Amino acid sequence: VSQSRYGQFKRKMTAHPTVDISNQDRNGWFCFVDGYATLDQSRASDRVSNLLVIELFPTEWAWALHNSRTPQVKCLCGETHHLRKFAGMGSACTFPVETLVFAGLAASAIAMSGGLPDTDVDLVDHTGLLGVYGDDVVVPEIYAKDVARAFGSVGLVMNDQKSYTQGRFKESCGVYTFDGKDVTPSFRRRWLPTTDSDVDSIVSAVEFVNSIQLRYADGGALQPLTGIENMPTVCYDVDTTGLYRDWE
Repeated sequence: VSQSRYGQFKRKMTAHPTVDISNQDRNGWFCFVDGYATLDQSRASDRVSNLLVIELFPTEWAWALHNSRTPQVKCLCGETHHLRKFAGMGSACTFPVETLVFAGLAASAIAMSGGLPDTDVDLVDHTGLLGVYGDDVVVPEIYAKDVARAFGSVGLVMNDQKSYTQGRFKESCGVYTFDGKDVTPSFRRRWLPTTDSDVDSIVSAVEFVNSIQLRYADGGALQPLTGIENMPTVCYDVDTTGLYRDWE
């Protein structure tokens, strides 16, 4: 049931750029636009309560979601705990549900602050104002405090170390910018391969080298910069022409 609902969510959400969880590039694009704040939640999935989901979703969806969740867990200590959160990470519905919850709360907060009409309007279709991908939320700086208060009113907690409501630095969905310039670091997520059959590590190393070449260096600078020897760089061109035209 959970996987089926996830599929339905994903298909329907792709029609709305604000909550399209099939692609996180939109949130990254907002980081390059002046006047936006990037907000992040602390332990987001653990703080979206089942009651909040029941209140926000239509009755039929709320019933289906409620019946697809785990209502209680039995710990090693022998005690049974009844869960108040909707679901933790690992449930197929957790990510789309929290995306819709945060989008609804953010859009409502902006509407109540005068940024959107508060009647007869599909708030999440105002694509120029919001970017929501899980607990990564991007809103205009002038409404950041209103959105943060709305989140706090239902028990959500901002991650102050990863939220940027003003200033020159922004980060969302792995995109880092400073003064509108891309400063995203390149990460090596695995150790270097030890054998030719270590496929995952080889793929990771190639991605790492590609990332550095794309952002920072020419081919001759790769070896001293990364310490990687005899690693072929897979050449590719990136054409972003028109990539964001529907979001502006």
